[in-house]
Amino acid sequence: MTTTQHRRDDVGAIQTWITEQVARYVNRAPGAIDPDESFSVYGLDSLYAVALCGDIEDHFELSVPATLVWDHDSVTRLADAVDSRLRETRP
Repeated sequence: MTTTQHRRDDVGAIQTWITEQVARYVNRAPGAIDPDESFSVYGLDSLYAVALCGDIEDHFELSVPATLVWDHDSVTRLADAVDSRLRETRP
């Protein structure tokens, strides 16, 4: 497996995990969450955004700012941001 393929697999797993969390918060099926749609379309409010940041910290053992979800406001963008932070902190 190439490094690029490994990275895509990692981002895909992160994206799946984020999709599941968002779906749980907004009471929808994961399949109903468009990974490129803004979280606000699904009614994800600031309380859930902060909670999602906490979930990211716990799940990935990664410190993130409370604004991460709003700064990267879709599943795809947030997964890329988490992956980037993980690569920065892990060899």
